[in-house]
Amino acid sequence: YGVDFCRLPADCSLCSDIHEIDEVHVSDITHQDFSEKYAYSSRPLVVRNASLHWKAMKDLDYYWLKDQYLSDPEILDYTGDECWFNRYKTLEFRNLAAVFRLPDYRVKMEAGRPWYVGWAVCHKPVAEALYGLFERPLFIPPDSTPPSKPWIFIGTPGPGAHSHIDNVDLSSWQAQITGVKKWKLTAPPECSWTCGSKPLETIIYPGDIIVINTNYWFHSTQILGDQLSLVITNEYD
Repeated sequence: YGVDFCRLPADCSLCSDIHEIDEVHVSDITHQDFSEKYAYSSRPLVVRNASLHWKAMKDLDYYWLKDQYLSDPEILDYTGDECWFNRYKTLEFRNLAAVFRLPDYRVKMEAGRPWYVGWAVCHKPVAEALYGLFERPLFIPPDSTPPSKPWIFIGTPGPGAHSHIDNVDLSSWQAQITGVKKWKLTAPPECSWTCGSKPLETIIYPGDIIVINTNYWFHSTQILGDQLSLVITNEYD
């Protein structure tokens, strides 16, 4: 994470005409609009109210995740290569099991230090239950591969992820289920002359989805307000 000095130089033409993060209401974007302008262009997009109809908006929270992961002792014992886990600056989290040992007062933000963590849902029983709570976003064409590699990002108000780029297979969408998150995007440093070095910023609210090529844009997040932030993320093709 951070600057990968071994990566190939970025294509600065991808950000040369981007001066803000586009925003659109979910009812105002078609499959064709998304495919032609956003899906493969690395142009970031916020789709407002895109996941309000998902079951996750009512059912998904820290305790739902905890119940799923602790329903069988073997679930958290699984540690395949695809089981990505990032504790960011919450050094007390040695692994995912530690996340679910938090006392209630930390989860409910009644006392204690802020915390933030993300992980790949590589555990099949949990992933299958999670699929019942969300679906492919309406603006993504129906011939796209169905969601199959979800990630979870969750944490209390305060710092989220530090500025970094990812090394993942595809672009992704990130659906804000609870809480409010501020995103800050910066063009690759080698593109600062072409694209500028001023960050692009947006605030994502429950029900909103941000679409971003995290392999291209350096990105950081901050949790705002007084609610726990919970995000579902998935790649698309």
